[in-house]
Amino acid sequence: MLKKINVLLLAGGKSKISMRKFTGKENKALIEIGPHRRPMILYMIEALKKSKYTDKIIVAGPEEVQKLVKDMVYLTISEGQTIPDTLKSGILPLKKDPLILISTCDAPLITEKHIDCFIEECYGCPGFDIYYPIIDKEIYQQSYPSSDLRRVYVNLIE
Repeated sequence: MLKKINVLLLAGGKSKISMRKFTGKENKALIEIGPHRRPMILYMIEALKKSKYTDKIIVAGPEEVQKLVKDMVYLTISEGQTIPDTLKSGILPLKKDPLILISTCDAPLITEKHIDCFIEECYGCPGFDIYYPIIDKEIYQQSYPSSDLRRVYVNLIE
């Protein structure tokens, strides 16, 4: 069995003005989605908790997010002024851990299987400081063919 990894879940991003008008939510983590109209962050926490390789979850976000999730996670902390500030604050309670999974809260389609597969791939290629998941454009479009989704693609060179 692979060693369990602690998680820092970033939940401080503000939604765009157009999205705020549509959802009434300033914070991305609190946008309600799906048939049960649950805040987006709850889908991420659920997937992380179901993963066989994750342990403690720390959520970094504004007070409203912290109140929502405080009983579901190991620890909640305030977001920093910048992403690097938030990362420093979030990693501090986990500083003794050699491995930390850092994720954003706005990927509600991710399941525990995706998380487990990613962690297994990371363990299968030891020796790196950072692992970042990259999904091929064609594979993504086959899985989520909707033309209504706004996507960003990047060309990578080896």
